[in-house]
Amino acid sequence: MLEQLFLKYLSKKGKIFYFTGQVVLFGLWAFIVLKVLNHSLENGRELFYTGLIGIWVVWTGLSFLFFREKETKNIE
Repeated sequence: MLEQLFLKYLSKKGKIFYFTGQVVLFGLWAFIVLKVLNHSLENGRELFYTGLIGIWVVWTGLSFLFFREKETKNIE
């Protein structure tokens, strides 16, 4: 529900940037936590989910900052 509100204000390029970035960063974070740090989902659950939420917040902010759809206002 929150994403639908957010996506309403992004340009088409911004939506592509947002979704591809989310997929790539989530996959990279999962690889780092599960393979590099050698945690399981039982042991590293807090680290894994905290990282996912952090990535979501930062990436959403960057997407909104750089790819916000410009509003056109008609002055009469």
